[in-house]
Amino acid sequence: DYARAYQEGFTKTVRFLASSGASLELAEEVAQAAWVRGWERLSQLRHVQARTFWINSIAKNLLRSSFRKQQMVSELQETTLVTD
Repeated sequence: DYARAYQEGFTKTVRFLASSGASLELAEEVAQAAWVRGWERLSQLRHVQARTFWINSIAKNLLRSSFRKQQMVSELQETTLVTD
């Protein structure tokens, strides 16, 4: 059941992330992580029909986290360059 849902929903999740500003590579990576996390927490899902929406919510949060980490690293690099 999960394998079928993954095959049907993974591409949708990648497109959703790409439309949110992620590169294709990052979108695929985050989508994979979101589907894994969704599978691990499947017992928390009340309505199976909402699975793709739920996984996309997880993916969006993971993408935001990734963007924040990238920004922090960039700011740290800029600070390091200024003080060198």
